[in-house]
Amino acid sequence: MRIKQAALVIAIVMWMTSAAWAGTIDFTQAGGGQKGTQLTYTLDGYSITANGYQEGYKGNSPTDLYVKISGGDESGLGISNEDDHEIDTTQFIQLDLANLANAGITSGDLSIGSVQSGEGYGIYTSSKLGSLGALELTGTLDETPFSISWSAADPFVGVTAYVPRNGNSAADILLMSLSTPNDPTPEPASLALMGTGLLGLAFAYRRFSKLSLAK
Repeated sequence: MRIKQAALVIAIVMWMTSAAWAGTIDFTQAGGGQKGTQLTYTLDGYSITANGYQEGYKGNSPTDLYVKISGGDESGLGISNEDDHEIDTTQFIQLDLANLANAGITSGDLSIGSVQSGEGYGIYTSSKLGSLGALELTGTLDETPFSISWSAADPFVGVTAYVPRNGNSAADILLMSLSTPNDPTPEPASLALMGTGLLGLAFAYRRFSKLSLAK
């Protein structure tokens, strides 16, 4: 009986520390049309805020977002004042992923749409909202998830259009989705709980051993 109880304890501990956090944000779920400069979504119970920015010689300024719903890869989150309501090379959308980072979720898959021939995207991470920060990668995948990562120190992920060599200078793209992985780093509270469970298991095993020897 004691062995069964110990097995139950360790099973519960392992379940609580490895629970899946998988989830996906479809950036069109806010409904089509012009929005404000910020849109808040929920992923795995955590708030994610998308922020629109227009670059300018006096600095980057907040600008209205636009949810474009035209079917296929022509649906996603863009910028309202762009001709096609997408994101061009002078604009960017920055995702505030601080809540995910603080929960130990620091990687995921991003999907970009409306990437035509001669067009691409640039992905940045930053410690400051409104500043693109450091370029992490460029790509030309259309409607195909690719891996990105962020951190508690640099929780802002920026998305902008990018012009590949000999590409289209009028490049524009859409932000389609963000997915998180199944196995984030366990939170400190979960690690503490696991430690408590293992100590309890060790105590139960020691007591059972003594009783067995006494017999």
